[in-house]
Amino acid sequence: MSTTAENIQRQISENPVLIYMKGSPQLPQCGFSAQTVQALMSCGERFAFVNVLDNPDIRAELPKIANWPTFPQLWVEGELVGGCDIVVEMHQSGELEKLVKRLLSAPALRKVVITPSGCQTLRPRRLAGCGAAARMTLVHALFCYASWHLLRAA
Repeated sequence: MSTTAENIQRQISENPVLIYMKGSPQLPQCGFSAQTVQALMSCGERFAFVNVLDNPDIRAELPKIANWPTFPQLWVEGELVGGCDIVVEMHQSGELEKLVKRLLSAPALRKVVITPSGCQTLRPRRLAGCGAAARMTLVHALFCYASWHLLRAA
Protein backbone atom coordinates (compact mmCIF):
# COMPACT_ATOMS: atom_id res chain seq x y z
CA MET A 1 0.00 0.00 0.00
CA SER A 2 1.37 3.41 -0.93
CA THR A 3 2.12 6.06 1.64
CA THR A 4 -0.76 8.15 0.29
CA ALA A 5 -3.18 5.22 0.60
CA GLU A 6 -1.97 4.57 4.15
CA ASN A 7 -2.45 8.25 4.98
CA ILE A 8 -6.00 8.15 3.60
CA GLN A 9 -6.84 5.00 5.58
CA ARG A 10 -5.45 6.61 8.74
CA GLN A 11 -7.49 9.78 8.20
CA ILE A 12 -10.66 7.77 7.64
CA SER A 13 -10.12 5.54 10.68
CA GLU A 14 -9.15 8.38 13.04
CA ASN A 15 -12.04 10.71 12.18
CA PRO A 16 -15.61 9.53 12.80
CA VAL A 17 -16.99 12.20 10.44
CA LEU A 18 -14.67 13.27 7.63
CA ILE A 19 -15.25 15.17 4.42
CA TYR A 20 -12.81 15.26 1.52
CA MET A 21 -13.63 18.47 -0.29
CA LYS A 22 -12.35 21.24 -2.51
CA GLY A 23 -11.46 24.10 -0.19
CA SER A 24 -12.32 24.37 3.48
CA PRO A 25 -15.63 24.57 5.35
CA GLN A 26 -15.06 28.33 5.75
CA LEU A 27 -14.07 28.81 2.10
CA PRO A 28 -15.35 26.03 -0.19
CA GLN A 29 -13.84 26.13 -3.68
CA CYS A 30 -16.72 24.49 -5.56
CA GLY A 31 -20.49 24.59 -5.36
CA PHE A 32 -20.82 20.87 -4.56
CA SER A 33 -18.40 21.13 -1.64
CA ALA A 34 -20.26 24.23 -0.42
CA GLN A 35 -23.64 22.43 -0.47
CA THR A 36 -22.24 19.35 1.27
CA VAL A 37 -20.51 21.36 4.00
CA GLN A 38 -23.61 23.48 4.54
CA ALA A 39 -25.71 20.32 5.06
CA LEU A 40 -23.10 18.86 7.42
CA MET A 41 -22.67 22.10 9.39
CA SER A 42 -26.43 22.37 9.89
CA CYS A 43 -26.21 19.18 11.96
CA GLY A 44 -24.34 21.20 14.58
CA GLU A 45 -21.60 18.64 15.20
CA ARG A 46 -17.86 18.80 14.67
CA PHE A 47 -16.25 17.09 11.70
CA ALA A 48 -12.84 16.83 10.09
CA PHE A 49 -12.03 17.83 6.54
CA VAL A 50 -9.25 17.42 4.00
CA ASN A 51 -8.79 19.99 1.25
CA VAL A 52 -7.98 17.88 -1.81
CA LEU A 53 -6.82 20.98 -3.71
CA ASP A 54 -3.95 21.27 -1.23
CA ASN A 55 -3.31 17.51 -1.37
CA PRO A 56 -2.98 16.41 -5.01
CA ASP A 57 -1.80 12.91 -4.04
CA ILE A 58 -4.97 12.34 -2.01
CA ARG A 59 -7.06 13.86 -4.80
CA ALA A 60 -5.59 11.33 -7.24
CA GLU A 61 -5.60 8.27 -4.95
CA LEU A 62 -8.88 8.51 -3.02
CA PRO A 63 -11.20 7.92 -6.00
CA LYS A 64 -9.40 4.60 -6.61
CA ILE A 65 -9.69 3.54 -2.97
CA ALA A 66 -13.31 4.67 -2.59
CA ASN A 67 -14.44 3.63 -6.06
CA TRP A 68 -16.08 7.07 -6.15
CA PRO A 69 -14.71 9.43 -8.81
CA THR A 70 -15.81 12.85 -7.57
CA PHE A 71 -15.48 15.25 -4.67
CA PRO A 72 -16.75 15.99 -2.09
CA GLN A 73 -16.81 12.63 -0.32
CA LEU A 74 -18.37 12.24 3.12
CA TRP A 75 -17.05 9.39 5.27
CA VAL A 76 -18.78 8.35 8.49
CA GLU A 77 -17.35 5.65 10.77
CA GLY A 78 -14.95 4.53 8.06
CA GLU A 79 -17.67 4.10 5.44
CA LEU A 80 -18.24 6.25 2.39
CA VAL A 81 -21.67 7.87 2.68
CA GLY A 82 -21.49 9.56 -0.71
CA GLY A 83 -21.11 12.85 -2.49
CA CYS A 84 -23.09 16.05 -2.69
CA ASP A 85 -26.38 14.67 -4.05
CA ILE A 86 -26.58 11.89 -1.46
CA VAL A 87 -25.58 14.12 1.47
CA VAL A 88 -28.05 16.86 0.50
CA GLU A 89 -30.83 14.27 0.09
CA MET A 90 -29.99 12.76 3.50
CA HIS A 91 -30.02 16.25 5.01
CA GLN A 92 -33.42 17.07 3.54
CA SER A 93 -34.90 13.81 4.88
CA GLY A 94 -33.35 14.28 8.34
CA GLU A 95 -31.20 11.13 8.00
CA LEU A 96 -27.89 13.01 8.00
CA GLU A 97 -28.50 14.74 11.32
CA LYS A 98 -29.67 11.48 12.93
CA LEU A 99 -26.59 9.65 11.66
CA VAL A 100 -24.12 12.28 12.81
CA LYS A 101 -25.74 12.94 16.20
CA ARG A 102 -26.12 9.21 16.96
CA LEU A 103 -22.50 8.61 16.13
CA LEU A 104 -21.03 11.55 18.01
CA SER A 105 -23.23 11.17 21.09
CA ALA A 106 -22.44 7.46 21.49
CA PRO A 107 -19.91 6.36 24.09
CA ALA A 108 -16.71 4.97 22.67
CA LEU A 109 -17.02 1.25 22.09
CA ARG A 110 -14.38 -1.08 23.41
CA LYS A 111 -12.81 -3.72 21.24
CA VAL A 112 -13.37 -7.21 22.60
CA VAL A 113 -10.69 -9.81 22.01
CA ILE A 114 -11.29 -13.46 22.83
CA THR A 115 -8.07 -15.42 23.19
CA PRO A 116 -7.84 -19.08 22.16
CA SER A 117 -7.99 -20.16 25.83
CA GLY A 118 -10.99 -17.89 26.37
CA CYS A 119 -12.64 -19.41 23.33
CA GLN A 120 -12.10 -22.88 24.80
CA THR A 121 -13.79 -21.75 28.00
CA LEU A 122 -16.72 -20.27 26.11
CA ARG A 123 -17.30 -23.28 23.88
CA PRO A 124 -20.42 -25.15 24.88
CA ARG A 125 -20.25 -28.64 26.18
CA ARG A 126 -21.96 -30.92 23.73
CA LEU A 127 -25.25 -32.05 25.18
CA ALA A 128 -26.84 -35.33 24.25
CA GLY A 129 -28.88 -34.78 21.09
CA CYS A 130 -27.78 -31.17 20.75
CA GLY A 131 -25.23 -30.33 18.07
CA ALA A 132 -25.89 -26.61 17.83
CA ALA A 133 -23.15 -24.11 18.47
CA ALA A 134 -23.55 -21.62 21.28
CA ARG A 135 -24.47 -18.12 20.42
CA MET A 136 -23.19 -15.11 22.30
CA THR A 137 -24.97 -11.86 21.77
CA LEU A 138 -23.41 -8.65 22.91
CA VAL A 139 -25.45 -5.51 23.30
CA HIS A 140 -23.53 -2.27 23.36
CA ALA A 141 -24.69 1.16 24.42
CA LEU A 142 -26.45 1.90 21.14
CA PHE A 143 -28.53 -1.25 21.37
CA CYS A 144 -26.91 -2.60 18.25
CA TYR A 145 -26.57 -6.33 18.22
CA ALA A 146 -23.62 -8.39 17.13
CA SER A 147 -23.56 -12.16 17.22
CA TRP A 148 -20.78 -14.66 17.06
CA HIS A 149 -21.27 -18.37 16.65
CA LEU A 150 -18.64 -20.12 18.70
CA LEU A 151 -17.06 -23.23 17.33
CA ARG A 152 -18.64 -26.46 18.40
CA ALA A 153 -16.68 -28.45 20.94
CA ALA A 154 -14.84 -31.31 19.33
